[in-house]
Amino acid sequence: MSTPFLVKDIFPGLSGSDPRYLTAVGNTLFFQAQDGVNGTELWKSDGTAAGTVLVKDIVPSFSGSFPRNLTAVGSTLFFTADDGVNGRELWKSNGTAAGTVLVKDIFPGLSGPYPRNLTAVGNTLFFTADDNNDGQKLWESDGTAAGTVLVKDISPTSNLTAVGSTLFFRAFDSVNGEELWKSDGTAAGTVLVKDIRPGSFSSSLQNLTALGNTLFFTAFDVNGTELWKSDGTAAGTVLVKDIRPGSYTSSNPFNLTAVGNTLTLYFTADDGVNGTELWKSDGTAAGTILVRDIRAGSSGSSLENLTAVGSTLFFTVDDGVNGKELWKSDGTAAGTVLVRDIRAGSSSSNPGNLTAVGNTLFFTAFDGVNGEELWRSDGTAAGTVLVADTRPGASSSDPSNLRAVGSTLFFSADNGVNGAELWAVSTPAIPTLAIAATNASQTEGNSGSKAFTFTVTRSGNTTGSNNVNWAVISSGSNPANATDFVGGVLPSGTVSFAPGETSKVITVNVLGDTTFEPNENFTVILSNPTNGANITTATATGTINNDDVAIPILTIAATNASQTEGNSGSKAFTFTVTRADNTTGSNNVNWAVTGTGTFPANAADFVGGVLPSGTVSFAPGESSKVITVNVLGDTTIEPNENFTVTLSNPTNGATLGTPSTATATIVDEDSVPFLVKDIYPGSFGPYPGNLTARGNTLFFTAYDSVNGEELWRSDGTAAGTVAVADISPGDYGSYPSNLTVVGSTLFFQAYDSVNGTELWKSDGTAAGTVLVKDINPGDSSSYFYNLTAVGSTLYFSADDGVNGGELWKSDGTAAGTVLVRDIRPGSSGSFPRNLTAVGSTLFFSARGVSGNELWKSDGTAAGTVLVKNIRPSSSSSYPRNLTAVGNTLFFTADNGVNGTELWKSDGTAAGTVLVKDIFPGSSYSRPRNLTAVGSTLFFSADDGVNGQELWKSDGTAAGTVLVKDIFPGSSYSPPRNLTAVGNTLFFTAFDNVNGRELWKSDGTEAGTVLVKDINPGGPSSVAENLTAVGNTLFFTADDGVNGTELWKSDGTAAGTVLVGDIRPGSSGSNPQNLRVVGSTLYFTADDGVNGRELWAVSTPAIPTLAIAATSANQTEGNSGSKAFTFTVTRAVNTTGTNNVNWAVTGTGTNPANATDFVGGVLPSGTVSFAAGETSKVITVNVQGDATVELNENFTVTLSNATNGATITTATATGAIQNDDTSVTTIEAFGNTKLVQDTTNKLYTQIGNNNPTAIKIGATQITTNI
Repeated sequence: MSTPFLVKDIFPGLSGSDPRYLTAVGNTLFFQAQDGVNGTELWKSDGTAAGTVLVKDIVPSFSGSFPRNLTAVGSTLFFTADDGVNGRELWKSNGTAAGTVLVKDIFPGLSGPYPRNLTAVGNTLFFTADDNNDGQKLWESDGTAAGTVLVKDISPTSNLTAVGSTLFFRAFDSVNGEELWKSDGTAAGTVLVKDIRPGSFSSSLQNLTALGNTLFFTAFDVNGTELWKSDGTAAGTVLVKDIRPGSYTSSNPFNLTAVGNTLTLYFTADDGVNGTELWKSDGTAAGTILVRDIRAGSSGSSLENLTAVGSTLFFTVDDGVNGKELWKSDGTAAGTVLVRDIRAGSSSSNPGNLTAVGNTLFFTAFDGVNGEELWRSDGTAAGTVLVADTRPGASSSDPSNLRAVGSTLFFSADNGVNGAELWAVSTPAIPTLAIAATNASQTEGNSGSKAFTFTVTRSGNTTGSNNVNWAVISSGSNPANATDFVGGVLPSGTVSFAPGETSKVITVNVLGDTTFEPNENFTVILSNPTNGANITTATATGTINNDDVAIPILTIAATNASQTEGNSGSKAFTFTVTRADNTTGSNNVNWAVTGTGTFPANAADFVGGVLPSGTVSFAPGESSKVITVNVLGDTTIEPNENFTVTLSNPTNGATLGTPSTATATIVDEDSVPFLVKDIYPGSFGPYPGNLTARGNTLFFTAYDSVNGEELWRSDGTAAGTVAVADISPGDYGSYPSNLTVVGSTLFFQAYDSVNGTELWKSDGTAAGTVLVKDINPGDSSSYFYNLTAVGSTLYFSADDGVNGGELWKSDGTAAGTVLVRDIRPGSSGSFPRNLTAVGSTLFFSARGVSGNELWKSDGTAAGTVLVKNIRPSSSSSYPRNLTAVGNTLFFTADNGVNGTELWKSDGTAAGTVLVKDIFPGSSYSRPRNLTAVGSTLFFSADDGVNGQELWKSDGTAAGTVLVKDIFPGSSYSPPRNLTAVGNTLFFTAFDNVNGRELWKSDGTEAGTVLVKDINPGGPSSVAENLTAVGNTLFFTADDGVNGTELWKSDGTAAGTVLVGDIRPGSSGSNPQNLRVVGSTLYFTADDGVNGRELWAVSTPAIPTLAIAATSANQTEGNSGSKAFTFTVTRAVNTTGTNNVNWAVTGTGTNPANATDFVGGVLPSGTVSFAAGETSKVITVNVQGDATVELNENFTVTLSNATNGATITTATATGAIQNDDTSVTTIEAFGNTKLVQDTTNKLYTQIGNNNPTAIKIGATQITTNI
């Protein structure tokens, strides 16, 4: 072996060129280096000084393009670089300047897509990149712009790993969390392999490692983090072994390393007994075993640097005696031994950079004499030696970036003279062995055998003799097995090379048969080469092509196997019958429906009242047919029912395949209400109240005999329905009320004997349920009310004992809970009421010097102002019924001229106007029940002619009209309980025929109709508690038979049905406090046995919307604009369409304002989801400037979701980081000035001498410095 030599002093002098990312492409080494002239650019080397050259100066300047992520794909090098024009993009090189080019400008502009995770799969490069459309996605490239394309809109996070021709990776979606995916390079072939941890939780995959045709990895499920494997199918993705048994206890396998010659996976794991030690696996539970307990006891030996050299594993470990040294293992305890104690005694040589070159290991180590230098080992103590002391003496040359190219090992090192430069050492030529298929894709024949051949080629050093074992294994989606080969066993053998021989042929004899079957695959694997040979290509695949005549095979599968039945009409359940293998003739097959399962469907469940049956007929060439089974809708509450469609009696030689049956489930949407928990046993009940949703959790108040009335929460189960905290210990209780959610925090008022009734918050735990602030100090109460969320801020009215009832706000901290403005100075208070959010603005009524009028606030004292004095006199206009419709506030007020009428406001005095004088003159129409349905306001009003009836308004006088005179004449129907369900208004009204019943309206007279006369005739059903759950209305009503119970409606008479008779008989359970959380509707009811308790009923799945910051913490830049992005995710039900509004507000200690954004206004807009879409990006463009200012914050808030969607996370925050500085002259002394960088408080002397910077902590300095 030669002595290491300096390949080239690329950057002469002590600085060094600092070579990095050494990568072999064929016999050429590519790397990154800095030559002091061209900046950091791409270089290549053939091992000579003359052949070590700059490939291309991509950025002609001193800075350079900083090539990274160097990856070989065939004979092409791919890498990423920033050319100063296109940002960091994907490049490729063939080693010439002309052939070093940008592949594609994926993200036009200076930002660049930052390609990452470059991974070769055959001749294709896979990678992740951000094309400015919702973060990093999976891409592929063939080296051309046209062939560089998005594979699929999925978000791989890391761990891209090739196994054969398949790419495996870890990716996230909102349904399954972060799980294992695979790709064949097509969108259709990019699929979830398995949801290992079912639901939206992630299995935290790591350590993806290929061994042969199998992927090994680690994942978390109920067994904790353990070793898994996958063949690319869900069924074949399995836990290998629960090394550390127990629920959620983990062995945490790590350092997964494939030793290909033995098809063994080595790794480290902790079984809970021996600590972290060396393990191995052959992919079976029985074959997954501890190799050796190197450091006896439970502390473990902390192995690192696992590296395969031929069939031997080298690694570093501290055995507690010799320090961290070099070890090896052959997979047995006896063969797992210290190679050499390089730094004798308990001190460590800390071997690193372990690199296999043939059957020799090169590495770096510190022997205590020569510093850290290059070493090599053949696995024996005598053969583990220092290669050279490149930097003589105790100093280190710090070799790193070891990379073998042919018979040369390249590395970077610093000899103390030239700086860190490129070095190399010639290594002995070794035999290399590679296998390739020669004649390995053939038909099998109908009898006898067929020879499939493979060629093993030996190159490099062919002067000696070498043997290598080979074996056939099953592989692919249709693997061959032992019966496919002569002898009935999987073939194996040994190839022997005599001196000078360079190739040998392996013959695998495949057995002929007449069985029709798919094409089958097998792989020949080389292993255990002798006499130092190295296997460069260990596997080759054969394909046994079927040549037998097919017969038609018929199978069936459910197309939409689980549906609700509907409340009326019928629902089509479909099944697909597939004909495979031979479709040239005609075939018939019978089918019939039978009820199956625990709750079998019967004839009454199907249209026609009989169990359906029929015949499917295939004409020549047809391969699939659809069977339609029509299920009858009903309003009967019943369990989910199952039925099975069975094929029988195929004609003309066809046969039934698997499956020949398919099962469907008729899902009953007529769910049965259930008691969640008997909180206060007995007939009295806890009287739950204040039901409030926070995410997927219900918070409420309830009474029990031990703690009194306190805060509770529920997940819909008895076990998950628990008291959150006993705020006021004892049986009196804290009487929480005004529960209000802001972001992920629940605010409420509660009493304790120390602070009185004050503001509290909770995260759902006892420890996280705390007093926010004692606003009226001591045991007096602040009597706050009107808790209202505006973005991420809570507003409310409170009395601090000094200023009277005034407007306050809170961010959840005591310091951030402050009086917004003392509107009416003194102790009387302005008593703000009717707090209502319109976008980022809070509107309310308050009594100031102008009387009780309309006010607004942006959260600052200066921004809390009277909107308009509507009734200029000593009297007040008394604004009430404040209601947001888009960005407009509607309300009622009396201006002293027109009486109480409908008004609107855009937040300005000029824009605060009477909409229409509905009852002309000083009389008043008294609008009530203001309700937004999309962009339309519905309400009830009396025009003096028709009585109190239903009206609507678009904000104009002309567009403010009577919808319908439900009770004709001057009598009135008065509409009540106005509730929006999608684009439909539901309400109750009296028409003098049917009593007060449920009605609906689409805004037209013809479309305003009685839904159903629930209590037939003149009596009223008194429908109340109208609550939208998706596109369904739930409410309470009395049908005259069952008393007041829970009902639901889809807007049709047939679909308006009793949900459940909770208290049988005419008394009724009188449900109240309806609140939907996710897909569960909670309410309180009294069943006559348990008293008033918490009940629930499952509801149809509804869309949920959540916002999160994506790229929202950035500097603003000095000019132009910067895109801050936020992602809105839709989950649960994504089958329909949904819109949701968004608006930006300034928030935090230093809120951003309109001037910080492009256009000079606070941005807002609407996000629209089409059917199937799960995520959308909101882009907020921040204006760059050169103004020195503090970092500023803003919040994006979602509101007004359509079509029954619910918002689970309404806010996300952005931070505009200041990047500007200014300089101020502090003092001048002749030609010398002392100036201050006001951002950093850095003082600099500027004069005839060199500037001197002085860091001073104070903001003032004296003149005699």
